[in-house]
Amino acid sequence: MRVAIVLILFLAYLGFMAYLFNPFKEEEAALQPLPEVLDTDELVLPSGADSLYGVVLMAIGNNDYETAHLAARQLADQYQGTPLAQDALALLEEYSNSLANANRSQTIKPATNAARASAATPRRERPSRAIASSRAIKRKAPPPPIPFNPREYKLKPVFDAEKGITWLYHKNLSHFVYKNSIEAYIGHSDDGKNWLRMRIYYNRDKPLFINSFELFADDRQFTISTLYGNLERGEGQGGAWEWYDMRVTAKELEALQAISRASVAGVRYIGEKGDWVRTVSEMEKLRLAQVLRAFQALNRPNVTLLVQR
Repeated sequence: MRVAIVLILFLAYLGFMAYLFNPFKEEEAALQPLPEVLDTDELVLPSGADSLYGVVLMAIGNNDYETAHLAARQLADQYQGTPLAQDALALLEEYSNSLANANRSQTIKPATNAARASAATPRRERPSRAIASSRAIKRKAPPPPIPFNPREYKLKPVFDAEKGITWLYHKNLSHFVYKNSIEAYIGHSDDGKNWLRMRIYYNRDKPLFINSFELFADDRQFTISTLYGNLERGEGQGGAWEWYDMRVTAKELEALQAISRASVAGVRYIGEKGDWVRTVSEMEKLRLAQVLRAFQALNRPNVTLLVQR
């Protein structure tokens, strides 16, 4: 009996000691360094032909050759022979050639008076060197810029002198707030960068206090949150109005392209006080298609915007 009591007391002692030192072990484990996380610069591109094509356009507009190259190659690999893939590769080739021509032109320095005199009276022992140099300079001359006339693409330019931005709106687009529509327009900075923006208008008797949208294009659906742009609302003689304006990424560009080509398209306005669905009109689709075509043309290499200020 005594042996049993001693054994029980000994086991209880061991359990107490384990409990006593266990918190220290947990604390020690918590202080161990975390597994090392490897940094990576790998670019994760979206799937879908329209999304990849949108990435190519955006990257060229932002003078990002690496991203444009990766997106165009992935598009060509996954959708070989399609019109979008062929056009993306053509855009990439034009962009690459324009970069090469720009780099060559930067390496050509103005000739000094001594160099001009030397070129005018070349040394007899090396007459072919000057001739070869002049021919090389002629080959390296960059091609003339391609003019982009907004009116040919049914766009009207509006210059913001304070920000140094030219906004290109569809000529039939008004900024009247009492309407329901989805629109796109282009921004062009003085340093040559292009980007696309989207605006969705809402107008009815009562406000919805919109927080998101669902865009429908045939059997496809896209969700647009209002967290990434500017949302305005008000009320007047024409009823309650709200509009949302944001800079377009590859996701929204895919949605706009799908709507412009769809047989049936619609917008669901989702807000705190309910939701409302309407059909996108044929005129809206046409305006979107024309603005997107202009955006593609403006992003081609060596294109210069022609505007009168």
